[in-house]
Amino acid sequence: MATHKLEGEVMPGAVAAGALVCVPLSADEEAAASVVAWDLKQKRERWRHTTPEAVINPPLVQADSLVLVVTQSRDPLGKKATLCALGQEEGEPVWCWSSGMRALSAPCPVGERVWLVGDRNTLWSVGLKDGEVSGPVEIQDLARHIAAPAAAAGHLFIPARNGQLVALDLESRQVVWRYRHQSRSWSGTPIVVGATVITPFTDGHVIALDLDTGALRWQQRLHAQVPALAGDGDRVFAGYHRGVVALNAEDGKVLWEMPSERRVSAPPTVYGDMVLVAGHDHLVRGLRASDGEELWRWQGDRRFETPPLLTPEGLALLDAGDKLTVLRVPLSSLPPPEALTAKPWRVEATQLARAGKVREAAAMLEEKGDFFAAAELWAAAGEEDRAVPLCEQADTELGWQKAAAIYRRRDDVVAMAIALQRLAELRDDADAWDAARRAYQEAGMRKEAAACWREICRLRKYPFIRIEVEPDAGFVKGQYNTIRLKVTNEGYGVAYMLSARASGPFGGEDMQSQAIGNLAPGHSTELELALIPEVAGRVPLHLEVSFLLQRNGELHTVSAREIVPVASTAALSQPAAELRETYNAAFDVASREDFRRSSNDIMASYRRQLEDIGERLAAYREYQARYGMLAPPEIGLEIRRMEEEKVVLERKLDALLAETGSASG
Repeated sequence: MATHKLEGEVMPGAVAAGALVCVPLSADEEAAASVVAWDLKQKRERWRHTTPEAVINPPLVQADSLVLVVTQSRDPLGKKATLCALGQEEGEPVWCWSSGMRALSAPCPVGERVWLVGDRNTLWSVGLKDGEVSGPVEIQDLARHIAAPAAAAGHLFIPARNGQLVALDLESRQVVWRYRHQSRSWSGTPIVVGATVITPFTDGHVIALDLDTGALRWQQRLHAQVPALAGDGDRVFAGYHRGVVALNAEDGKVLWEMPSERRVSAPPTVYGDMVLVAGHDHLVRGLRASDGEELWRWQGDRRFETPPLLTPEGLALLDAGDKLTVLRVPLSSLPPPEALTAKPWRVEATQLARAGKVREAAAMLEEKGDFFAAAELWAAAGEEDRAVPLCEQADTELGWQKAAAIYRRRDDVVAMAIALQRLAELRDDADAWDAARRAYQEAGMRKEAAACWREICRLRKYPFIRIEVEPDAGFVKGQYNTIRLKVTNEGYGVAYMLSARASGPFGGEDMQSQAIGNLAPGHSTELELALIPEVAGRVPLHLEVSFLLQRNGELHTVSAREIVPVASTAALSQPAAELRETYNAAFDVASREDFRRSSNDIMASYRRQLEDIGERLAAYREYQARYGMLAPPEIGLEIRRMEEEKVVLERKLDALLAETGSASG
């Protein structure tokens, strides 16, 4: 919340123009009347337009980047009524029309023109762009001091003397119908709801007339003056001395009433499912439009005569003094976006959880198949045993991420590694696969760790080396044995500066092979190591192949360390086939088909996530459209996050479809 002090006393009739609030300020002994534009973003006065010789006749009207201001002479007999169009951004007059009349009504913009009532039964129109004046249209019983006209469906509806309402066809400028009511004095500008014109009277009557014929559809008596009306298509809202009342727009019946100790003179502001009411009791209330239930309230220091103004920065509230307050609507007063989805039980579960019934809420979500939401609540309730299988059953990135975190807390490294692998399969990015690889290494699962490395190589365009060992014979103490390493690049980039070496209690000049240069993807080469065992018995032998992942890049090593038997005589030596089998198993990598889930399973998960995101995204967009500037900023951030997530999932799904299509082809 932010409060700003304006230099002058606020009059009713302010307007919001984006982040600008344009406020009429009354004249006093020290200062002339003026219009001030306050910039809510920059929190400062943007401009001020002063009328030294005149008073402002509110309300201000915003149209086509202009702020329209009607003024009249301080002398009641003076004929200096003027309509000025001020540029919205700088406040400079774009044009002014000096009418030569004592007063003008508030203006009513229609398309590229603005209409207003003047003296002596006259109606005038002025071009918004250039101030070009057309008129007058003479209509009997017009009175400029009553209220501004209203426009809809090519007609202008003009309050006139003696309880009359005149409908004018704007194209022909002919009176279409005229209605006279027993009440003799209007109290505000009519509003149009559907095909009905609804207007208030000073004696408390509210009447509804057929837009085309002027026939009376209904009337309601509220027993007190109704200063102004607002509507939402189904209901009509009226403030009066007892509070606020909602009428059915079809038949005028009272739907609900909100009592107030003091009067509500400002028209309610309708936004989405909420009615915003500012009254003389210093209170601003948010009411649910359907039943009038109070959702929130805020108390100011003085009475309010100006309705709450909707701006991108929040609600702009102007009291009858000199304060402008910008208020954010409490999030709890708006229904959650999930209420607009096909999963309303999420709302009920949220309410249960907030009431402390977390387990009951979790059980409800689990029963409905909302697995990850249920898992989060079970975990919050301290029941991780129930949470983990639901995380896995959800089969989403968030689900596997939470499962991995729970397994980490339990020191179940193997289960954590599997969960991180499932997460990596869905994310399919190198960092996720690297986390899974490190978890498999921690668990001592070399084949699985190597399979994760293969996925990293695929994503980063690294070489992926597979090694097959072919010894000439078993090891005998003091005798040369040649081991050939067949190196195949099954990866996605060139292996640079390839070399092999052996370490352990062995001698020989060829313990390390010479660097053979580079190995392109899809190619193989053979490296030889000539070793002389120095001791007999079971001894360690470490074989490794090294290469650069990129030119002038990081050195990477693929290695295997095994305990091998060294015989004292050739007759007792291990068969070459057994030695080959030992090292080939050590260098082995789990096949991609055996290691990863099928593409169909992963695509099914993507489609489930896309369906859920699509539903939630539609709900959040509808929510933002419905509540707009009243919606908390988190809604827009969540929409952007979901849009980005949706794009990423669609790309992954398209890539898998292309991959499976090319594989099947």
